[in-house]
Amino acid sequence: MAQTVSQHGRSLAATRPAVVYLNRHSVAPQFATAFLHSILPGQSPDAFDLVVLIKGDCANSEAIQGVCAQYGFTPRLMAVSDDLFDLSAYMAAAKLLPHETVLLFNSYARVLSRNWFECFSSAFAQLGRGALLGATGDQLA
Repeated sequence: MAQTVSQHGRSLAATRPAVVYLNRHSVAPQFATAFLHSILPGQSPDAFDLVVLIKGDCANSEAIQGVCAQYGFTPRLMAVSDDLFDLSAYMAAAKLLPHETVLLFNSYARVLSRNWFECFSSAFAQLGRGALLGATGDQLA
């Protein structure tokens, strides 16, 4: 099984966290734009690097870039082989990222709190290196 990853976009800074969103070809395009509209309002483009994993043949890269531009963000797009399972796709991308802190979001993720980034940042600061944080919900929550 090939672990093909290609990328383009802005240069990344290891000192900022990376926010990584998995954009699967099998998920309707509106999920990606809804996710971006849930995390980007009120955030500074200097707070974190936005990385979008393009898994498979996704035709919504332009829509993703358009939503990001509305909020002043330039995402790093990384094409990930569709042969990989989601966790393998995250791992393949993480190996290429220079960041110490990586926040992973799946294709159906929606963030409901405007201070989400401060919550994660505070938790990471309290827990220190090697911490693993998670948040989950369901479609009925």
